Amino acid sequence: MAKPERKKLKIRCGDSDCNNGLHCFRVTARTVSNFAAGTCQACGADPVDWQRVQQRAPGDVENTFASLGHEFVRTYFMQLPAGEDAQSYARRKGRIGLHAAARKRLKQSIGPAHPFRDGTQTPMLEDSNNPIWNAQHATATCCRRCTEYWHGIARGRALTSGELDYLTGLVTKYLDEKLPDLADEPSAVYRLTKDTGNE
Repeated sequence: MAKPERKKLKIRCGDSDCNNGLHCFRVTARTVSNFAAGTCQACGADPVDWQRVQQRAPGDVENTFASLGHEFVRTYFMQLPAGEDAQSYARRKGRIGLHAAARKRLKQSIGPAHPFRDGTQTPMLEDSNNPIWNAQHATATCCRRCTEYWHGIARGRALTSGELDYLTGLVTKYLDEKLPDLADEPSAVYRLTKDTGNE
């Protein structure tokens, strides 16, 4: 039986809702002349203390999360509940295994100096079956471009072990908040196949 195709979300990294304090800080060739880097590329607002965020201090992650909440795409994923498939994935891993999977995912997807298909390597799907993908979008660890403008880590070189530790910490904080009742150890979860209506 073929797996059901998951649909892409109808949001983009460049979306904003400035009237509600949800901005877009991503500079593109189209927006670079409109407003300075670090300000909203739609309205010019400057609500983020970039110097503080880009210090990447583990003890200051609450401020980092609050700052991420000023961007439309980050807020969307911060508020997105973990779907049934994502919860099943997490239970099969357990909290310890999920944290290890998050680090492995970051190392593979944004760790290299030149990741494969950078900018598109982290899917944006309706009802994602992998909560780590949503965590990456929420914490700007989805591609090297987002990691550069949010966390001040330049593209074109591999992440250091310390940088990987810090970014993994952001992702696991998100996962722990989304899945507060997740057991440390894996649970047996049976994969249900969706009814296709065929008898």
